Amino acid sequence: MKEIFTSKNIYYSIIVPAYNEEEYIEDTLDSIFQAMKEITGQKGEVIVVDNNSTDKTAELALSKGARLIFEKENQISRARNKGVEIANGEVLFFVDADTKVHRRLLHFALERIKFENVGGGGSVLIFDSDQNNYFFGKLVPNFWVWISRKFKLAAGSFIFCKSELFKLAGSFPENLFAGEEILFSLNYKKICKNYGQEFVILDKYPVVTSSRKLVWFSSIQILVFMIVPIIFPFVLRWKSFCSFWYKRPSNRK
Repeated sequence: MKEIFTSKNIYYSIIVPAYNEEEYIEDTLDSIFQAMKEITGQKGEVIVVDNNSTDKTAELALSKGARLIFEKENQISRARNKGVEIANGEVLFFVDADTKVHRRLLHFALERIKFENVGGGGSVLIFDSDQNNYFFGKLVPNFWVWISRKFKLAAGSFIFCKSELFKLAGSFPENLFAGEEILFSLNYKKICKNYGQEFVILDKYPVVTSSRKLVWFSSIQILVFMIVPIIFPFVLRWKSFCSFWYKRPSNRK
């Protein structure tokens, strides 16, 4: 018999935005459900937001036991915010659909929130492969990890926060098609500070995220997508520029 999800018996919600992720969604959900087994005394739920997929993403998510909600506007911010609309948890986790979560990470994050003065944060990450590209496969991810720790900025692959503070922070900005996790981190850190809580980047159990873009795009293309927004951040308001995050090369999953 299926358990009925209510706000009374759910402490944390894990939201997974997914657009055409049939290649990765099963492994991602398997890692999440395995991590949930490490948590005792607190019930959780997994919500997959089908962001207008045309493949078997939704079907596979349901087969794994996730709740499913649909968001027709293909935008990562809207997908994450849509998941929050039906989330019952006091604590929210956001995990990208191509990211595997260490079995101890959820438990570790919840412990920090419960027993320490922590309002939320993120996790360091590693690629599943460097794709024989030392610069973008190793140096750049390591540099991001340094930035993430130094400036307390969460990568979109794994973010956790309190639902009450999430709303005060204004949710994920829907005027951006990329980089929304950076602006959210900045806004959420301010809210945490106002309430005397800390925003942390966990480094004990890194998440493992897909390196597929290193295969899909050339080094020059990747460099352009990295540098241009730094110089002209307003381009992240245009979906046409953000194809690096939304469009996939033909014949590639």
